[in-house]
Order: sequence, then C-alpha cells, then structure tokens
Amino acid sequence: MSKLEGKVAVITGGSSGIGLATAKRFVEEGAYVFITGRRQAELDKAKALIGKNVTAVQGDASVLEDVDRLYRVVKETMRRRGEGTGLDHAHERFHRGQSVHLDPSSGGPANHPPSTGMAAPLT
Repeated sequence: MSKLEGKVAVITGGSSGIGLATAKRFVEEGAYVFITGRRQAELDKAKALIGKNVTAVQGDASVLEDVDRLYRVVKETMRRRGEGTGLDHAHERFHRGQSVHLDPSSGGPANHPPSTGMAAPLT
C-alpha cells in the first residue's frame, strides 16, 4: 500500500511549480488530488500531466466565491466516490477568517499560520 493510499488533498496553485510537483507526488503516493489555479489552460495541462486521480478546479483562492465553488466541487466529488471529509468544518472556519489546515494525524482541523498555498489532506 502506498503512503497516501485513500487520502484526498486540495492543493491551491496546483497548475505549476511547487503546487504541481506536490500534486504529482501525492498521486504517485496513492492520493486523489484537487488542484486549483487561476488559468484554465494551465490547469488543463497540469491535469493531463498528472494523469489520474485528479480534478482541476479553476479559481482564485483569494476570491470567496471561487473558494465556495471549490468546496462544492470537492464535496460533490467525494460524495460520489462514497468518501467523507473534514471539509464542512474547514469551510466554516475559512468563512470566519480562520486559517484552515487539516491535520491527518488527528483526522481534524489544526491551526497553523496562513500560507499562500495549501495542501490539505481531507481524509
């Protein structure tokens, strides 16, 4: 079994650079990833490069409406896959302006300083 088998991650800025490298590595280790980015063409290239176990969601992590859409896509995709997440609690915290990272060791949210990108294991 791979290190991240059965895990799910949301990676902002996943269409290039460190975000793309992280998404590729997570998938290689067995995770399902959601990548976000502002440019659809770059997301499409990244999705093709990653190849499997990836959903690309266009949006800007600093725009609340885009984050809400990402939340809905992740939640619906996970529902269809028959998997649960800590996403509802994380979404509420985000709307209250609190930093959100999910701690895989405890299965729940943990407070950490905000970052420009996020790789949040959801399961």
